[in-house]
Amino acid sequence: MRDPERLRTAERRALRRYLRMSTSEPIPEFEFGSASVLQAQESSLRHIPIRLEQEERDFAEFIDGDTSGTVKWWLRNRENTKWATRIVLPTGRRFFPDFVVGVTNRSTPDSIALVEIKDDGMTGRLQADANLKKIRDQHEEYKNVFWTYRADQGLWARGRYDDGLNRIVPQGAFKIAEMVCLT
Repeated sequence: MRDPERLRTAERRALRRYLRMSTSEPIPEFEFGSASVLQAQESSLRHIPIRLEQEERDFAEFIDGDTSGTVKWWLRNRENTKWATRIVLPTGRRFFPDFVVGVTNRSTPDSIALVEIKDDGMTGRLQADANLKKIRDQHEEYKNVFWTYRADQGLWARGRYDDGLNRIVPQGAFKIAEMVCLT
């Protein structure tokens, strides 16, 4: 009790013993609306889901437009569904990164990278306490989550946590090719 962080770490370790990763839960196509909406080349469902916020839609179009061959497929990770990829945080809460992306040459199960989209780095929503906790954690199998938001001139910036500032700060431009890396 004198060291709350140690207690949270112990709780998380205990929870992780009971977590199992499974790829057997099917992803229902109806979750994402009609396939007759905006078509997509790399989306696992071949269309851009209709239930996206503007920044998520713009990011989906950005990764769908990858011509380098890095993005094999992508999927909008729907929060609180049985099939969705999640991270159990030290608090016991679950974090559902916005996108699951199949990345050529990434050395994780099924070559998966996780991406979290935020509205922007200016309004303060990016710096919310919940986000400051989420960004410091990673998925047991898929490793780090790539955080991105719009920066200057509308370009996608990669965010990283700065321990000294206790803030999410830009780490340069978000580059699709960097999703191959585990950190």
